[in-house]
Amino acid sequence: MYACTVREASERVQGQLRVWFGGTSASDVPGLGAGRIERVVTDSGRVEPGSLFVALRGRRRHGVQFVSAAAAGGATAVLTDELPRDVECAGGGFGVCGPDVIVVRDSLVALQRLASWNRQQSAALCVGVTGSVGKTTTRQMIHAVLGEQWSVLQSPANYNNEIGLPLTLLELGPSHGAAVLELGAGRMGDIRFLCGLACPEWGVVTRVSACHLESFGSLSAVQATKQELVEAIPGSGCVFLNADQAEVCAMSRATSARVVYFGSQAEGSGRCELRGVAGGRIRFCSGADEFEYEGGQQLLLCAAAAVSVGREAGLSARQIAAGLQRFRPDRGRGRLLTAGSWRILDETYNCSPASALACLRALGDWSGGRRILVLGDMLELGSEGRRLHREVAAALVDSAVDVAVFCGEFAVECVEAAAAAGFLRGQLHAVSDNAELQGVLGCVLRSGDLVCVKGSRRLRLEETVDWLLRAGAGAADQLMP
Repeated sequence: MYACTVREASERVQGQLRVWFGGTSASDVPGLGAGRIERVVTDSGRVEPGSLFVALRGRRRHGVQFVSAAAAGGATAVLTDELPRDVECAGGGFGVCGPDVIVVRDSLVALQRLASWNRQQSAALCVGVTGSVGKTTTRQMIHAVLGEQWSVLQSPANYNNEIGLPLTLLELGPSHGAAVLELGAGRMGDIRFLCGLACPEWGVVTRVSACHLESFGSLSAVQATKQELVEAIPGSGCVFLNADQAEVCAMSRATSARVVYFGSQAEGSGRCELRGVAGGRIRFCSGADEFEYEGGQQLLLCAAAAVSVGREAGLSARQIAAGLQRFRPDRGRGRLLTAGSWRILDETYNCSPASALACLRALGDWSGGRRILVLGDMLELGSEGRRLHREVAAALVDSAVDVAVFCGEFAVECVEAAAAAGFLRGQLHAVSDNAELQGVLGCVLRSGDLVCVKGSRRLRLEETVDWLLRAGAGAADQLMP
């Protein structure tokens, strides 16, 4: 972040500066607020000298319970909306020999204000990425591409909400030439709020699909929420839209910024076409240039978006290609793993109807061996859940899948829907949990099979991926990859 003193930080968040003496506070101590803040953390375990520890209110505990740990770690200051109690000063603890205290009305609001201030200090190009599916991979690919020209900050992990985004913005510093920020939402207005903090100059929308319908209520509400990013981009900026989906294309009417389309239906240089699949890598062309990345066809739109952003940023085709070559999918987001003679496509991070159907299409690209699909429940679909599960299951009949194993509450219904659509019933299985799933896979799998494992996070299907790695390596008498 851009360094500042404790007093300056207190003023920016409209706080009251104090030192704390076990039960009383004081504001007239010499040197109060003079310490320098160089980083902001909400986890006391990550505190080091120069840190501002922000004590947030959690579901079960308040972060103020960890101020002693923060003090012991060398925190320069603590920001809290609840005063610490029974905190000892002995041994470099908390008090006159420990960090200053910034007292505020609401710690989260103060964190967001400080993040907004830090963002305003930076001249880095800020790219916001949102969508129902694909936003994390798109963000990572854009980061890899822009990294060929600048030092680029990106949202770590899934830091895409009202806490994660401010923490990301507070990582922005003078060395950064660009920032790629993931913007998530659980309800209408969320992305508009996040854009108010991040002030993105460019915006990328990947796709609108049936996700989090329990909180959104309808697909139109999902579309309106994703469009909040487009509406926030200034007229001098640029918006990148998925040309393959009408709901996303329609967002062009909500901005005066330059609009760039990407996808198989785009015109001109934004148009992408699959050229080949080999060894877990995809070759595709965009305009007159050819690129390659690691992963399946379901990531092609993410790569097309990254190419378009790279071009708009002035990078050469060679630089963009080099960036995509460096990209590697995270575990759970389309990474291809090998265990003995088995190949495992790890798609366990999350699942929605759109991403499940994309996986079905992508499995047709893989050659050699049978294609085994493990599909867990797709959660947070509300009253539409049963219908959407049955639709995805029925799509098996037109896919390259040889054997399907459904896992979870809707497993039996999925088997019935797939069989009714014409998929061979003898190649369908229903299980309730990971233990049962592993038992079925142990009986079904053969040498040379490709296993695609996909499901919502709550099912913890990554445990079955780990089991497959152990079982496959053991069967081949080799070390795990």
